[in-house]
Amino acid sequence: PEPAEPYNPHLSLAYTNTEGPAAPLIDALASAPHLAANAEIDSCQLIILNRDEGMYVWEPYATVKLES
Repeated sequence: PEPAEPYNPHLSLAYTNTEGPAAPLIDALASAPHLAANAEIDSCQLIILNRDEGMYVWEPYATVKLES
């Protein structure tokens, strides 16, 4: 596993490795509890994701700085 420090908090919005219908995902999200949270996000990354030796490994491909 990656080292515990420094931890780089992240949020994965989606992951897929194949084509398929969106309806089951839309239904699952529609039935999820509506929770709120605040976060300040200053960049967004597109990553290359691999699963080597039974664990996920990723590297940044591109980073976009976000301005408020």
